[in-house]
Amino acid sequence: MSISGISAGAHICCVLQHICRDARIPLVLAVLSVPVCTDFAKYIKPSDSPFASYTEFSNAPMLNWERMRYFGQHIF
Repeated sequence: MSISGISAGAHICCVLQHICRDARIPLVLAVLSVPVCTDFAKYIKPSDSPFASYTEFSNAPMLNWERMRYFGQHIF
């Protein structure tokens, strides 16, 4: 079995890895995941980031700065 994910899917994959480990369920194949980007958590406002995209997309319709901060507060 193999599972993988990017962003939220990666977070789910990491949780599944720990559930399998704790339940002593052996994973036959490598479980791959790409970790979630958490760099934004150290900035108070988008312009604090050295990445122009943080400011450029801070008002994006789906994943704007306020939503990133909201999700960040629930991950850490």
